[in-house]
Amino acid sequence: MALKMYKLTGEERFLLWAVCAVYLQISCGNGEENLFRMAEGLLKKHISSYGLHELEALKVYLKLLEEQQKFGDALEILNGQLGSLMTSEVDKLQLQGRLLAKLGDYAGATNVFCKVVELRPDDWACFQRYLGGLLEDGRFFTKMSGAVHPYTKQQNLSLSEEVFDSRISNAVTLVEKLMAKHEQSIPRCLYLAKVEIGRIKLLFGRGDADVIVEDLVQYFMRFGHFGCLMSEITMLVEVLDHDRKSLLLKKLLECCDASNNLPIKALGQSISILKLRDMIDDNMQTLSIEDLKDQASQVIEKFLNATDAEGNKYRNDLLGVASKTLIKLFQRTGDLGYLIESTMLLEFGLLIRGNVDMYKFVLMRVYSCWNSLPLAFECYKYVDMKKAFLSSISQYIVSQIIIAVLWPEMDDFIGAFMKFMDDELKESADRTFLAYYSRNYSHALRFVQNSDKLLHSVLYSMLRIEVPILQLKKNSNNIEVLKEKLEITEWGVACLGVATGIISKPMATSQDLKRHPCWTPTNSKKIMLGLFEGASHFPRESRDNCDSELEAHFHKTLLLRSLIPRLLYLSLRSASESIEDIIEVDELVLNSNLSTELKTLLERFARTLEFPFLNAVELILGVSISQKSFEELEPDVSLWMSFAVFLNGWNMQSHEIRISSTEPSTLSTWHLVNSLLKKSVEEKIKSASPITTSPGYPLLILIQLVTEPLTWQAVILQSCVASILDSGVLQSSEKNSFSKLLLLFELQNSIKSLKETLAMVAKWLSEQITESGDAKLALLSMLETAAADETIAGPGKTFQTLRSRILKQVDDEAVQSWTGSEVIEELVTGQVRTLSEFLFFCESKIMMLDKLNASLLNPPTDDDDDEI
Repeated sequence: MALKMYKLTGEERFLLWAVCAVYLQISCGNGEENLFRMAEGLLKKHISSYGLHELEALKVYLKLLEEQQKFGDALEILNGQLGSLMTSEVDKLQLQGRLLAKLGDYAGATNVFCKVVELRPDDWACFQRYLGGLLEDGRFFTKMSGAVHPYTKQQNLSLSEEVFDSRISNAVTLVEKLMAKHEQSIPRCLYLAKVEIGRIKLLFGRGDADVIVEDLVQYFMRFGHFGCLMSEITMLVEVLDHDRKSLLLKKLLECCDASNNLPIKALGQSISILKLRDMIDDNMQTLSIEDLKDQASQVIEKFLNATDAEGNKYRNDLLGVASKTLIKLFQRTGDLGYLIESTMLLEFGLLIRGNVDMYKFVLMRVYSCWNSLPLAFECYKYVDMKKAFLSSISQYIVSQIIIAVLWPEMDDFIGAFMKFMDDELKESADRTFLAYYSRNYSHALRFVQNSDKLLHSVLYSMLRIEVPILQLKKNSNNIEVLKEKLEITEWGVACLGVATGIISKPMATSQDLKRHPCWTPTNSKKIMLGLFEGASHFPRESRDNCDSELEAHFHKTLLLRSLIPRLLYLSLRSASESIEDIIEVDELVLNSNLSTELKTLLERFARTLEFPFLNAVELILGVSISQKSFEELEPDVSLWMSFAVFLNGWNMQSHEIRISSTEPSTLSTWHLVNSLLKKSVEEKIKSASPITTSPGYPLLILIQLVTEPLTWQAVILQSCVASILDSGVLQSSEKNSFSKLLLLFELQNSIKSLKETLAMVAKWLSEQITESGDAKLALLSMLETAAADETIAGPGKTFQTLRSRILKQVDDEAVQSWTGSEVIEELVTGQVRTLSEFLFFCESKIMMLDKLNASLLNPPTDDDDDEI
């Protein structure tokens, strides 16, 4: 902890550390029992010493007891010394109810939370816990704050039907009593409570879906204009079947048409209906293409009509909904014009609305889909970094663009992000220090927890692993510099330690994973990587376990990536030592420690890919000789190729794997790796469409194949050649033994194969760059033609309507001169830049391999100072 504790005595300093750091470790499941007991002892002994406020210290002590699951002791403290100091009866009751529930006294917890609900009828979280006590379900009490929805699908009764009916009836009676008591101004919580009770009854097979619909309509008519509506009712609506959802939408539209609401409230309600309709249509089957076109037009009309000062705040939401609708039209029809129109709509929105983070986040994803990665990077420069940190869209895009070979942009991004982290941690430390001296220890704990959340965020964790790998890729043409970069990572050991530390604690999950499911990746499929396939890319059953699934996928990826630096280092050593052995004694001498560690890490690599080691070896052998389909390596093809490269590095010394019984086992896997690398690249290029006019083509997979497995193979070849040159065997008359000649043959053959594979990629990239000019004209023509033909209700209409009306409303030279053609110009320029940087990387590798091969054919003399 970077805390300013220099003014504290030693014992005070330890006490603050105890109540903050130790509590945090325990709460994350990573604390040590002896440290907890030391903290507990200090709190007992010095509860009112060293300037500690007794009430705050007792609250911290209560939390420590809860973490140790000493709920009885905690309840005793609450009912005794702590309770006498607490001035808020409600706060005391909430603590008491939670502790009773954790002790299993659900009847007592129910009575306590019933009192809280009567005192605070608009406390939704307390009402949820009241229901949890009635249903005797501890899941309602797992969080200290915030509401939860433990039931998301059909449940089996844990209570008898009679008991369930009786207890739910008590809840209904309580809600009705409170609604009657507050008839003049019924709190929002009570409307939600009616729907939640109906939802639970329906899930337990005892409810009526029509009643839920009516209750939702009542709630909507009172609070439908609130921006938080969707986050509150999403789970409530999901329990309804398709017909009831359609009925709900119909009733809401009828009620809105019949109401005489103020324009600002009517606008808010209409936006909520659009969002609700979009949520119900999440599998893209309920709305026809014509409905989607009409929706896009209606949204733009609402945007244009929202001109007063209050209605202005809704405009960002409206333009976002219109853009998303156009993206859905692209997915449904495959018409590229809709995706272009969506991009133009967002860019024009930035021009007329200013720097709106919402637009930037969506544009990052759209430009990433277009493979115009410099533009995706550019969006990052103008968004609030804290919002970027919390956004799942942002994290997904970073995981994509960090693969690209745009070194300057990546350096800028990493520098900006690390500065943000440093500033946030320093600010958090200052706030913790001030909270401590203000005797507000609960706030001090929260600030420490926020710091821990930053340190265990997806984005920061990802960069701690990816930045060292990025350095290896950037310096892969110079074996000596690459070894220096490896040494900085303690030869890869540091990365393994980072991964172990990260996965031992819960992932700091993004707060919007479930709010943006259409943008969130799943394990096997990502939205917008293909056209609509008649089913959801993010189905309901997957979304229920969204957090756990994404965390498991993140940990798997993190583990695999953290192994790469160490595997590369061990492979380099294995290759170098095995060649030295061949040259010196004409036979291999096994370095057991090196070979054992390398095999252990390869086994862990295979296990993380969900394969036993021998089965993984069998799979890549089968693919290399076409006995198994290449599709079996998807979607982790790049990781499988890296596994094959490192397997070859291990086998050079262990000689355990044979491809042919007639070949020496030490060199048998060179051909395997050559074949696999060439096949993987051929497969990706064979399925490639023109990049400029084919958004969604996984160019980044091809980039990762070249910048990682092919690059690791090139580095190992450099190490092998360096060992041969250092030995002087090429100038020796003894170089013509069978093993040495075969070694030279295998190295030259591998260099040739790798060069041919890279040349294949370079040729394809050159063709893509050459065709980009024609593709740009085609994109412009596609949209202009559709927009010019008034008889066609296709792409371009929504944007043209917006632009033509805005031009009449706004007297601004920049707006008046903006046509949208510059968007396509910049988009294609960004694509070409991505392709050009990748081409430069490939060509530099080819040049390095040429030099490597020349050094084998014409080895430098002792007087030659040239380095490879």
